[in-house]
Amino acid sequence: TEVFFPKSKELLLHQRPAGRRRKPQLGDSEIHSHVGLSMLLYMNSVYLLFWIPVVLASIIIKYDGLSAQFRAVNLVLYAVLLLVELLRLYLGNLGNFREQVPEVALSWVLSVLCQTPLAVFLAFNETGGMRTSAEERGANIPLVLQLLLQIVVMRVAVNSLIRSKVAKMQLNDFDDVVTDHATALVLDDDGSGGVGMATGSSQRDPVPGSLLTSRVRQQATVYTNAYSSTMTSATSSVGEARRLNAAAAAAA
Repeated sequence: TEVFFPKSKELLLHQRPAGRRRKPQLGDSEIHSHVGLSMLLYMNSVYLLFWIPVVLASIIIKYDGLSAQFRAVNLVLYAVLLLVELLRLYLGNLGNFREQVPEVALSWVLSVLCQTPLAVFLAFNETGGMRTSAEERGANIPLVLQLLLQIVVMRVAVNSLIRSKVAKMQLNDFDDVVTDHATALVLDDDGSGGVGMATGSSQRDPVPGSLLTSRVRQQATVYTNAYSSTMTSATSSVGEARRLNAAAAAAA
């Protein structure tokens, strides 16, 4: 996978450790599906409705002219092509609409290793016993062109999905760090009237950000500003409470 999709390594590096429960985060409801891939898969699905009867008719026409051996081979090749095509379209749509990288990547692998070579063979075969008819060539050439275009677009879509998931993980990790810092805040009991930060948390980098993308940096800025204003308000509230307590004690 890392050979064909190098950015998948970033996704593995940012995976959450096993056993750590994850709370819902900002942006979890956003699905970054690839519109171009959706359109191509939809057009391929519609074309398949016309491809099936044309291929069946061409097989019936030339069936009597084939030997028993070539009849079986021809039927098996078209059966495999149809079944794998249905599986490929299902995985491609499922992964694209649900933002699942493995499904789209598997659909891409099926397109490259199985469907395209098989469709090219059935479209341009000139061997004597299984010579491709004009009807088969007319039905399979558009399928080959669609497969070639989808291979390119799927590669782009997989990289886009990986970048999107990495960005979400980085954003969620940053939100966890901010939450940990807020939890680590304790009241300073030395009488200074301020709010102190636990030593362990103060030494941590609030941004896991050497790998942050531009989008995550923007979200990080929003979080940091909100965090700073919250801490300022908390400091003012604690100071006011201490002054009131001191006045009440003096009056008593």
